[in-house]
Amino acid sequence: MSQEKIDKALRWPIGIFIGTIAIIALSIGTIVVALKNPVQMDNDFNSQYRNIDKNINDIVAANIAFKKKYHLFYMEHPLKAKDTLIAYSIMTADNQPVIDAKIEAALTRPNEVRNDIKLSFKSIGNGVYEADKVDLPLLGRWNLYATVSVGEDRGFLRLKLDTRYPKFILPFETALPMN
Repeated sequence: MSQEKIDKALRWPIGIFIGTIAIIALSIGTIVVALKNPVQMDNDFNSQYRNIDKNINDIVAANIAFKKKYHLFYMEHPLKAKDTLIAYSIMTADNQPVIDAKIEAALTRPNEVRNDIKLSFKSIGNGVYEADKVDLPLLGRWNLYATVSVGEDRGFLRLKLDTRYPKFILPFETALPMN
């Protein structure tokens, strides 16, 4: 057999071998990247996604009913790395301050949960509720999720905030009516 015929005969086996090695290397690379970036559980509506998926119609209906009775406003304080102040104003539909609301809120980073900050609120009068000042561990984008309960009524407010642009506040685009 001539050398040229041997070279032609080995092209396919060598190509298949190199292709197999490349696929194995890419698979190992994918596994390494996936292990360094584990799946993060989202805590939208201050609940697990399974509960949200199961009860989304009830959540939307409750939020619509809440918005008919109450007005929930985020008090626009700049989001900054140190001494961040988060406050809400809650008024009835006829502009009377709500004094017996309970607020559960979390300040979270998009796509991660290790830097989540749970906020506890206290009433400072006239329908305004304020959380203790917090120091943010990282600069950049943050999501603010708040669940407000007044008696049996529950409402939700979800905002996108950014320390780099402290005056820029964007409501999430959702099916939930926003203020």
